[in-house]
Amino acid sequence: MGSGAFGKVHLAWDTEDHRWVALKEFAGSDELGLLRFVIESRIRVEHPHLVRTLAFRLIDDKAILVTELARGGSLRQLMSRHGKLPWQWVAEIVDQLLDALAPLHATGVIHRDLKPANLLLRDAGAARPHLLVGDFGIATWRTVSLTGIGAAIGTPGYLAPEYLDGHSPTPATDLFAVGVLAAELLAGRRLVHMSNSSADIPSDWTHGLPVADDVPAHLAAVLRRLADPDPARRYVDCVQAREALLAAAPPSVRGGEAIASVHAGDLLANLPEGWAVEGPTVGPADALTVVRPPAGSQELTRWVVPRHETKGNTSPRSGDGESTWDRPRKGRRRAAVLLVALLVLGGAGAAVYFATRGASVDGRGTAANSATTTQPAAESGTGTVSPPSVFTAVSAGECSRVDIGRLRTVAGKQQRCQRVPGGGQNWILEPAGGFPAASAPEGSFPGERCGNDGDRAYSPVGHQLRCRGGVWGSA
Repeated sequence: MGSGAFGKVHLAWDTEDHRWVALKEFAGSDELGLLRFVIESRIRVEHPHLVRTLAFRLIDDKAILVTELARGGSLRQLMSRHGKLPWQWVAEIVDQLLDALAPLHATGVIHRDLKPANLLLRDAGAARPHLLVGDFGIATWRTVSLTGIGAAIGTPGYLAPEYLDGHSPTPATDLFAVGVLAAELLAGRRLVHMSNSSADIPSDWTHGLPVADDVPAHLAAVLRRLADPDPARRYVDCVQAREALLAAAPPSVRGGEAIASVHAGDLLANLPEGWAVEGPTVGPADALTVVRPPAGSQELTRWVVPRHETKGNTSPRSGDGESTWDRPRKGRRRAAVLLVALLVLGGAGAAVYFATRGASVDGRGTAANSATTTQPAAESGTGTVSPPSVFTAVSAGECSRVDIGRLRTVAGKQQRCQRVPGGGQNWILEPAGGFPAASAPEGSFPGERCGNDGDRAYSPVGHQLRCRGGVWGSA
């Protein structure tokens, strides 16, 4: 799909969880870049407007980060296609952005590279935008700093002047970028000059931040204060800035035709032959082939994926024959760097590294290839209802694919987003005693295709499954 500061980003199909994901592969050659890549994988603050990390894998000198897919693409792509964006739409984006930055700043994370290219839209089409903040490749985390003394990294034009003057990044650094990028979205083009150090910014920058004429004065004042060259005159934090934004442009004035007029693109609109939004459409003979090494071999499993001819410039890339992922060459120096990085990030990070070397780690820090997790059942005689082993799913409406596995509370009752038979996903009411520990919200159902005979898994409602003849059935 593209390339970033430290890696290439691919559109990928998750064969275990049956969903499209973004797969970021570190493509740099310097150890410092690899260290930052590791730090990016460890920044996991749960928030609906932050891109979720789904897995991180280290194999010798290979580093791969898997995140949820933002199907609507970036705001940079949207701006290049749509041009000037309505102020109501931009106000909604800034509101969600400030809401997402608040918990990041509270945990000591400064993004440092906020710009339209790193702000993503979860959904395609014309709908109220759902922002996802991504690309934490150069973020600072707690007391970890990988920037040399007096050095500033980021994208020129969005960097706060005090940061360029050698001061350490703070939440105010991100607030400056929010004001600048908001003005760009309103204009539909890049406005700021390539250098915005204190010496280059005129004294009347607060009054001169280019804001479109049709933007309400109160909203323009909020954006100009966000981008004030003096950090002391900016808002104290995201909470204060968001309160000012809500007063200047409350949600009640952000709807209507202005929101509906913005159409986000769709990264899944031009999939190659053999692929659909719901996943691969190839027959069993063309399915993924797994070449397993002999018992006791040190070689990794090799996955053979048949390639399909594409029409036009689409993703995955077209080609002839097979695409294989063999065991990468060992990189002892790079492995040592990874170990140092994890030690810098703390003992917990090192523990995760050694416990999961050669295994995926999901967004909660658990091994992604673990079949199930177990919980102690409630003691009898206490009046507590034990979780059922299997339950009947009661739907409370549809949910988004990226929400699978998430919990929410509605009218005092908990619901979970999970797959349902026949495709799609719904919010399911929690059964008495809670969801079974062995149920897998992203799991398969009996009758669906599986990979290897003998494999075992659990369905979303708790049924134990076994793979026979390429089809899941009751264990």
